Amino acid sequence: MDDAYQDIAAGRLDAVLANEATSYAFLHSDPGKAYKFVGERLVNDKIFGVGVGIALRKTDTDLRDKLNAALKRILADGTYEAINKKYFPFSIY
Repeated sequence: MDDAYQDIAAGRLDAVLANEATSYAFLHSDPGKAYKFVGERLVNDKIFGVGVGIALRKTDTDLRDKLNAALKRILADGTYEAINKKYFPFSIY
């Protein structure tokens, strides 16, 4: 994405397809201030699939289970929302 942002800022591209979380920092930088999201918001399940992922080895089932449990806890107790609001005006999950 860094290359895409450099190319659009330099005028070598007319558009970039990216999500809010990926583009947030660029759109709030000096080179990105001239750009904005346009058109209909593309929901992840229409193009990229549903959900978010963390890459693990298939054999790391114990780690996978611990990560899934931790994510469920922070979503349930409001920790995720508090952290997310600190950095983004939208949910990245």
